[in-house]
Amino acid sequence: MILMKASPFILLAVGSLFWASCQKELGPAINFGTQAVDTTYEAAPETPTPIRVLIEEFTGVTCTNCPAGHRAIKAMIDANPGRVSAIGYQPFNIAQANPASETRTDNRTQKATDLGKSFGGVPYLPCAAINRVPDGGDFLPARPSWTAMLANRLRESAPVNMTLTSAYDSSTRELKVTVRVAYTADVATKHRLTVALTENDIIDAQEESIAGSAEIVTHPDYVHEHVFRDFLTSVTGDNVLDSIAVKKPGRVYERRFSYKVDSKWNAANCTLTAFVHNEDNGQKNVLQVVDKGLQ
Repeated sequence: MILMKASPFILLAVGSLFWASCQKELGPAINFGTQAVDTTYEAAPETPTPIRVLIEEFTGVTCTNCPAGHRAIKAMIDANPGRVSAIGYQPFNIAQANPASETRTDNRTQKATDLGKSFGGVPYLPCAAINRVPDGGDFLPARPSWTAMLANRLRESAPVNMTLTSAYDSSTRELKVTVRVAYTADVATKHRLTVALTENDIIDAQEESIAGSAEIVTHPDYVHEHVFRDFLTSVTGDNVLDSIAVKKPGRVYERRFSYKVDSKWNAANCTLTAFVHNEDNGQKNVLQVVDKGLQ
């Protein structure tokens, strides 16, 4: 993460420019804890865009049933072009996520593990949150529930529009990201913004059980997609406009991030996924999601 520094004079000047251009603006405020700049203002209400659904899968390289989960998610993405985003988390402390003897890179992360705890724990692999809406009280249901849950979520409307812009400097590996959230309906719940970085087309080992037999095979050159790398926000997201009880249509919130991409990751295969989600009275549902390739 790159620490953004600014002198009081510069901050005052920036604040003056914002006031001069839009008198209803309330920002910006700087959050040094996450190296991000926030601002909010009022604009003409926008026409709502169709909802995009987020699938957050917990998976593992020695999970022999996980390739079937990967195929199920690919089928859902292919059947709904531009309407589905996916993130694949590999947690610690679950045997089926432990590396195989053929594994080249251990893609488990503590942040994936911590996110699983926020859902009440990861019960088995594979499991997945579909827009973080529970299925019978379970935020991480098994694969047979995923398709029906996705269909239900796709029929919903989104109370916010989201856009994501970024600029990546390949020489320094510095990434600048701006997330824009525009409210199209009243939102009275407390909610948060999460921004995740994933990597596609990672070639590594994966174990799989053969249907109808007790045989387990290891695919040495399996193509892993949507592999979670890091959050640009906190694990459970950063608070959004908590000081405004009801966010009305026309309210816009923007957050700008500065981040340094790890040299071990192939930036050409990386994707940013940003989503706004409730975190209020046990609700976690995702309101809207947007993603964009790093390059």
